[in-house]
Amino acid sequence: MPYSTNREFNHFCKDIDQIEDKLGLANRRYHHIMPYIMLQSRMINPKEVKVVCINGKAQYIAYNANNSGRAISKKPHLELFAFAERAIAELSARCVGAITNGLVRVDIFQAKSGEYKVNEFESLEASYSSTNRDITNDAIVFRFNVAFWTFHINNSLTNLSNSNTIK
Repeated sequence: MPYSTNREFNHFCKDIDQIEDKLGLANRRYHHIMPYIMLQSRMINPKEVKVVCINGKAQYIAYNANNSGRAISKKPHLELFAFAERAIAELSARCVGAITNGLVRVDIFQAKSGEYKVNEFESLEASYSSTNRDITNDAIVFRFNVAFWTFHINNSLTNLSNSNTIK
């Protein structure tokens, strides 16, 4: 399944009662139709990097969110990229239905201990713009998307055509 939150309904709750109140609010706001709810703990240090990966391989950092103070990774980002690649491999192994054979953004926090933590994985609707709006990185994603979707749409149409042969 594709996945993206895009900060549609984002709330910080201090206890279970607040969580229940916010879930009730979301239920009413979205007319009892919620494709999924993601509950996650709040990091004390909200610095985050967003690593763009194509077919499980890290390409570049889309941008640093809450980029004040010390960055959690410095170029060439080898450890961070390796972590993102391991995270996608783990997601793919544990969640067979997850789309990981294309464009995926891995959002990563760093704990006080220095250990990297996955905040979330996003696909399809996520922002992939690079930090300095590097046209090279944006072109990599554009070219990949065109080739990826052209292949999959053509393949689906071919399979559909072959399965519905008119006699």
